Amino acid sequence: MSDEQEEFMEEEPVEILRPEIDRDEKIYKCINRECRKELSLNDLDNVQGIKCPYCGGRVLIKLRPKQSKRVGCI
Repeated sequence: MSDEQEEFMEEEPVEILRPEIDRDEKIYKCINRECRKELSLNDLDNVQGIKCPYCGGRVLIKLRPKQSKRVGCI
């Protein structure tokens, strides 16, 4: 092996940084007309599959984040 290949093999693995998820934050909303509850990931943990734990509705929408993005000019 050449020196370049040996150096490549000795490098440490790269750690992937992921933002922490607040499991209590409401991020989904049931669109059933009678329910309309906002759900967190903790609410969905106890249910098998993707459905509302309150009414059994199977259509959820993802809520927009509360923070806005800033985009600079070109």
